[in-house]
Amino acid sequence: MASKPLSGQGADQPSQTRGEPVGCGKPLITATIGHPSLLLAGKLGIYLVRLRLIGWTRHQEQPRAVSPVNAEALHNSFRELREGLSENQSIRLHRAISWLRCAEGYGLNGNNGKSDDDIAFIALWIAFNACYAIDDESDPGTDSRTNFDRFTRKLCELDQEHRIHNLLWMKYSQFVRLIIDNKYVFAPFWTSARAGNSDWESSFAQSKKLALHALANNDTPLLLSIILDRLYVLRNQLVHGGATYKSQVNRSQVRDGKNLLFELIPVCIELMLTEEDWGEIYYPVVD
Repeated sequence: MASKPLSGQGADQPSQTRGEPVGCGKPLITATIGHPSLLLAGKLGIYLVRLRLIGWTRHQEQPRAVSPVNAEALHNSFRELREGLSENQSIRLHRAISWLRCAEGYGLNGNNGKSDDDIAFIALWIAFNACYAIDDESDPGTDSRTNFDRFTRKLCELDQEHRIHNLLWMKYSQFVRLIIDNKYVFAPFWTSARAGNSDWESSFAQSKKLALHALANNDTPLLLSIILDRLYVLRNQLVHGGATYKSQVNRSQVRDGKNLLFELIPVCIELMLTEEDWGEIYYPVVD
């Protein structure tokens, strides 16, 4: 591997799908319930930690609604700023916006009101890939994983209005909990399935522990990276022919992942318009 709402594209409540482990929606509070401070504080302490895990502490601002931004609005902003952008940056954002526009055509308001979650998800991931992908040959000292981690951290540093944080902690908190606990979108599970072993279990437990740490400590870049890792597995299932078109298996993950990307990608593009250096693009335009 190398993640504002459009009208009618809010976050549906995710449901448990076939093949999903029982207990997928258990409360995240179970990971921290044994802390000594909670034992002393009793029920009040438990309540405060519950609030902390969904981002509601007395130091946390109330979530602000993400302004509605679609491909057309982004394209208008892009045209106004284009002359001040480098050729690399201009091509990168032009490509991303074009695929976001494509995804909108398969969203709830596209194609005469007909939606297509699979096609929309794929188009959205292409838009996202256009945003973050860096030609590794331009910087031999790094790999795609390092570049991706830098990308998510840089986005969150630029996000002074905490829009990404509010998406993950507020609007999509239930989806975040479910996807963290879903082994079927955890890449090592499938590696172990092919090898016929259970080696994935320890790394899955560690991944969930890391995600809970990110939740408890408001570490948005880390949580975003983990969620996008899970969605990348979903992307692979679709793009590499590992899923049936419009299959009911993992349907809620595709639908809710699509909804999250519909809101996340416009935020990414808006933030990228404010900063110049995002690395060398793949396949530059040549004469």
